[in-house]
Amino acid sequence: MKWWHTLLTFLLCACSTSRLVKPLPEKKLGISCNMGGPLIKFGSATIPIPLSSLTAAYGLKNHTTVFGSLHTTALLFGVGFIDLGMTRSIVKPKGCIPGFSVSPMINLSTDFRKFNSKLWPQVDLNAYWDYGKSKNHFCYLGFNNWFELARKLPDTEQKQEQHWFLSPQIGNTFVTPKWRYTLEMKWSAANVNSSYNVGNYIGIKEKGAIGVYVSIMRYF
Repeated sequence: MKWWHTLLTFLLCACSTSRLVKPLPEKKLGISCNMGGPLIKFGSATIPIPLSSLTAAYGLKNHTTVFGSLHTTALLFGVGFIDLGMTRSIVKPKGCIPGFSVSPMINLSTDFRKFNSKLWPQVDLNAYWDYGKSKNHFCYLGFNNWFELARKLPDTEQKQEQHWFLSPQIGNTFVTPKWRYTLEMKWSAANVNSSYNVGNYIGIKEKGAIGVYVSIMRYF
């Protein structure tokens, strides 16, 4: 229970596919809408929480893209939440050998009711494989690493013992000259006990929460 407030914050903020697994082409601007969230039990059905965000990305070089996102669902609850980061391709894929990318970023939130702010560093590591006649499409798997810097749990004097949240992810991106379509499944906070589960989140062996996410990006 002592980790639940932090876990809940993480799950509500993790409302998107990986921002970018493979960098955009140089000088390309991409605008995307991202939807999805952790799966929950809703009556007799299992559905994803309909969280949303908007992302803008720009290709500085063919191997480096910068991006920023606004979490639109959080605004409905009086919280301004943004993330800023970059994606860098470290190794290009070759045949069956995957390419590798790293995406460091900063997550910033401000509660407009209490006017307090928080910051969370994050690093995504992904391996990806190109496929298709033109090798434009790609599938990927990787890990989202989210870091909690606070020493105490929110609004308590209890010690914050969980400072690292590990989230394995797997997905596929279909690419056309003007669009990117991404479908991803993520096991959010897979290293955290979620047995005290007020949100009816669906995890694996009482760990974290499974989520389904989609993203549609338009090139300019």
